[in-house]
Amino acid sequence: MRGLVRGNCLAQSLTIWWLLRRQGILVELRVGVRKQQDCLEAHAWIEHRSRVLNDDSEIRAHYSPFRGARGIFASLDADLP
Repeated sequence: MRGLVRGNCLAQSLTIWWLLRRQGILVELRVGVRKQQDCLEAHAWIEHRSRVLNDDSEIRAHYSPFRGARGIFASLDADLP
C-alpha cells in the first residue's frame, strides 16, 4: 500500500476495514499468529466473503487466525455463524 505514511499490517487493515464498512461493504478484520523459531509473530488482513483483500490469498496457510476475533469488528446486524 502506498501513501504519505506506511503503516503496519494492523493499521493498514483497520483503515481498509473502516473505509469499506463506511461504504456498506461487510468485511472482516482477521488477526493471525505463527511461531517462527523462538518468536511469536502476528499479522492482520481483511476478508470479504472469505476472500483475502489486502494480502496474499494463501495468508491463512502461514498464520492461524484467532477464532474469537471474528466478531470483534463485525456489525451487530451481520450474518455471522
